[in-house]
Amino acid sequence: MRHGRLAFVHNDGQGATAAHDAGALSVGRHTVVVSVGAPGGRRWTVSVMVDGAPAGESVDCTMMWPIAPFSGIDVGIDRGSPIDWQRYEHEGSCAYTATLHSVRYEPGEMTPDAPVTFTDFLREWGAKFE
Repeated sequence: MRHGRLAFVHNDGQGATAAHDAGALSVGRHTVVVSVGAPGGRRWTVSVMVDGAPAGESVDCTMMWPIAPFSGIDVGIDRGSPIDWQRYEHEGSCAYTATLHSVRYEPGEMTPDAPVTFTDFLREWGAKFE
């Protein structure tokens, strides 16, 4: 949230950050759902819904770098590393100050890019540093 607007911000862990506007959000309680699909090719498709209606365009983005999940899951503020470095440099950590009533993660089916399939990729990547 920033200036009354909801955004999905993606940082691929390799220096590329993209913010996608999901529209104005009125004051009050809302249900925001972010759905992430992984069709393969180290890509994600992301859609945002607010109160059951699509909010902004669907986003196609690069899957996070395989080591990125080691920082854990944060809600309201990322204490390990900012998602949006440009915003962080201008405004600081920008913790979410409104009330979050609940946050729920629902894992889906294993996808072609699931971590269990990264073994060969990680071997190739690691061999470059030997």
